[in-house]
Amino acid sequence: MGFTTQRLIIVILIAWLAAACEPELELSSFDKDVDALIGKRCTFEEPCQIRIGEATNFDWDEMYVFRPGIVNGEAQSIIPAVKGFKGEFNRKIAFMNQGQLVRIDEAASVIEGEHTPPGMLFFDNEESENSDCLRYSRNAVFRVTREKWIRGNVYFLACANCESSPVFAQFGASSR
Repeated sequence: MGFTTQRLIIVILIAWLAAACEPELELSSFDKDVDALIGKRCTFEEPCQIRIGEATNFDWDEMYVFRPGIVNGEAQSIIPAVKGFKGEFNRKIAFMNQGQLVRIDEAASVIEGEHTPPGMLFFDNEESENSDCLRYSRNAVFRVTREKWIRGNVYFLACANCESSPVFAQFGASSR
């Protein structure tokens, strides 16, 4: 083998190893459960609505959705009972029951587009893009919109029956 052939083989080997080492991002268990509900209820031939509570198997009365970029300490400054978030750029959700934390959920760190796992859920806030935290009751009904992204479909959920703004905190402002 000549010198250039060896270089070519090394470059191909490095590219193959780099591709093999890229982590495969997965949906959280919550996203998977909601995806299953969307699969049962939505044909997308007509508008679709779901209740998140129908996809969960635990008791909760309020769901708080934190924007990606909020770290655990910032989430705690908004809702003191919330503990245990690990990632920075993850979508974080806290489920509360009568003011007590019952479960947290973190979606994979994603960069919108090529690394977003199919089935990812995004909570759409039509009123303000400046929210750090959105609050929804267990009775909230969500309009589901499907979008095709590079790796597959993702879903945007917007509250269809919220009587007041779901914005709970803006830019780190404490609400409690």
